Amino acid sequence: MGSDHLPITTSIPVAPPKPQRRGRGRLSLRKADWQEYRRTFDGITGRWYDHGDLTASELDKRLTAAITRAARRTIPHGNGGRTREPFWSEACDEAIAIRKEARAKVAAPNHTAEDVRDYQQARKNADTVLREEKTSFLRKRIAELGPNTDLWSLIRTLDGRKPPAKPAEPLNRAGPPGRPARPAVTDREKANALCQAYAAPCLDAVDTWLRRWKVMPSVTKCTATLFTLDPRESGGKVKPHLTLRGEELPYSRNPTFLGIKFDPQLTFADHIDDLKAKMSRRRRCLQALAGKTWGSHRRTIRAAYIGYIRALFDYGAAVFGTYAAPSVRGRLEAEQNKCARVITGCLRATRKDALLAEAGLPTLSLRALQLAGTEYQRVIRLPPSDPGKSLFRKEVQPRLQHRAYKAWQRTCNDATAAGRPPPKPPDETAALPHRPCLRRVGKWLAEEAGIEELPVEPMAFYSCDPPWLGHRGGTTFRVDLPVATRRSDPPAVRREAALRAIAELPQPDITIWSDGSARGGMEQGGAGALIQFHHLNKEETVRAPAGAVCSSLRAELTAMREALAAVAGLEEGELASIKSVRLLTDSRSGLQLLGRGPASQTMALAAEVWRLLNTLAENGTETVLQWVPGHAGLDGNETADRLAGEAAAGDQDSAPIDLSSARAAVTRHVRELSRRRTTAAHPHPDPTPGHDSLARWGSVTLSQLRTGTSPLTRDTLYKIGLAANDECPACGEPDSVTHLLTDCPAYEAARRRRWGVDPRLVDVLGGPAARVVDFIEGVGRTEPPLDPPAPPPP
Repeated sequence: MGSDHLPITTSIPVAPPKPQRRGRGRLSLRKADWQEYRRTFDGITGRWYDHGDLTASELDKRLTAAITRAARRTIPHGNGGRTREPFWSEACDEAIAIRKEARAKVAAPNHTAEDVRDYQQARKNADTVLREEKTSFLRKRIAELGPNTDLWSLIRTLDGRKPPAKPAEPLNRAGPPGRPARPAVTDREKANALCQAYAAPCLDAVDTWLRRWKVMPSVTKCTATLFTLDPRESGGKVKPHLTLRGEELPYSRNPTFLGIKFDPQLTFADHIDDLKAKMSRRRRCLQALAGKTWGSHRRTIRAAYIGYIRALFDYGAAVFGTYAAPSVRGRLEAEQNKCARVITGCLRATRKDALLAEAGLPTLSLRALQLAGTEYQRVIRLPPSDPGKSLFRKEVQPRLQHRAYKAWQRTCNDATAAGRPPPKPPDETAALPHRPCLRRVGKWLAEEAGIEELPVEPMAFYSCDPPWLGHRGGTTFRVDLPVATRRSDPPAVRREAALRAIAELPQPDITIWSDGSARGGMEQGGAGALIQFHHLNKEETVRAPAGAVCSSLRAELTAMREALAAVAGLEEGELASIKSVRLLTDSRSGLQLLGRGPASQTMALAAEVWRLLNTLAENGTETVLQWVPGHAGLDGNETADRLAGEAAAGDQDSAPIDLSSARAAVTRHVRELSRRRTTAAHPHPDPTPGHDSLARWGSVTLSQLRTGTSPLTRDTLYKIGLAANDECPACGEPDSVTHLLTDCPAYEAARRRRWGVDPRLVDVLGGPAARVVDFIEGVGRTEPPLDPPAPPPP
């Protein structure tokens, strides 16, 4: 085919493109060396001997240039923009390269059958790598999900689809009277249109207070709502006629404030209905994930539900989740049950409590209790002038009776009169005689967790100082050893590595060995420290309680604080002679927390440790904090551990409880309530090893067997109307999960090969999950044993 044009080649991509940089990224302030920045800036400005007759503009240029030069030397750049698939990794590059190489061999005219097999294997391996990377990326993103995250966009991205771009819509401006609106073109027209659409069309003062404080109210943004329990007045039957600056305020039956929709009787029924609709729409994402090979794992779907769907409920649940009636909350419980069925694959006939226990989810009522308890602990640690704290600490006479409590009391009285034991309350809050609310529930949970009477530690607020002023220098954190060790290494090996790390440090004037102790890492905390004054040839010991409710991290920080306070509290002459301090601790997490800097500390205890470190730095003392392995035979560490144990056994009433420890105590109490429900409702509450690693069919089948409602047994089919009887298709006896897995004589040989003679159900479901699935496949019970179809009429 003759032509005077060169051939035109077109490349068709068969795999996602490789990462491509778009130049340097922004300055990474987190990686900046602020001390070096301050020294560099001071060095540049220190050379300005005389400003002369420079104008303000010239001085501004000189100062800007100094800031830019100092930043360019000390603040690194980020990675820059990347055009790549979000899940792409080096493993994907390698798999695609191998697939391309194998495909090139197959495309050659002289390829062999072995080349075809290699290409098929390479393509299969590439698909596996891409699927695994997608699954890993999905799990990481799901762990960061929030209520405002677009999970559909994430699913489309992993599928390779891109959403269509939104069509541009012009911003119209109102025209003169009698003329239609036209698009806004100039900046002034656009600004006027935005003001007409969103800002107040007219502002006016309402009273003397507003005039004095220069407050201009927007009437169009104000609404009037009548909150009343009188049915003759609620629901808009009575509308208040209120005017503001000569204009009547519009009436709103369901005002929305901070994302919560209120109703006249404060039942939160309308808000819960809207929330149920949102959760229902998002549930389709879970169903989409369940149909993907890279997203169908039970753990992945559960994490997606918690971060994407239940997060909708979490917002404000401390208020409406505790105050709403149980019948109203039940609407959301029904929606969570549907999501739990997607997670586990269980049938609708499964008991609700067993279903939630199998999915590893607490009821939304318990979740609301947990959120209310943790929020209560936060509010009571606010400053005394905060109105929220005064509201929570205020003693109010209860007015509303709790109907659930009254009903439960009547049931208990009837049971007592009939000679039966009283039943348990239907809901945890049913034991409260008055209507539950955030304040009442939070205080009740604190009493149940045993922390209501303990002293509280105020919250630490973020420092407003610039980053180069927070760290005064003179403090070094070392969280690694010259030779890497593991906790499973012998004590002698870890001790040798620790001694080597200590030998590399400069000889100090003071050595501090600190350690903390907390029973179970949760309570009865104690702090101990051994202080060695090398220049005075003496030793001192420090013991301090860390709190009745205390984490191991807090106990370790308490030991550091007490030891540093003892050093910083020396007399001025003695403190001035100390030029170096070495603190040795076995708390790596504590050093990592402090290593973030003083401005990043949210614990008042950690902020106090940093204050002491800065005090020593201002005195000219160099402090090195070195991590050493615990229980490795180091004499100083063993002594500090003994001192911490002695402090933990002492009186803890004077030690304040911080926010994280209080929240952990409330969470543990709520989890214990959930565990009691699980133990009472689930036929087999103990987990089956390897359940989460099964494929979708095996995971669903095992969940159905564990909850006792499986379509593979005739009793379930008979219960839901899909079988005429409950007889086992193999032996004719009544069929059930127990019969299928432990009793059916037709499967005795297959059962004996896997679990021995006469296994119990707890042994079968408590063993490897893959063995149960293999048994089901081996005996041929992978499909529901339905009745044969009726013969056609003659």
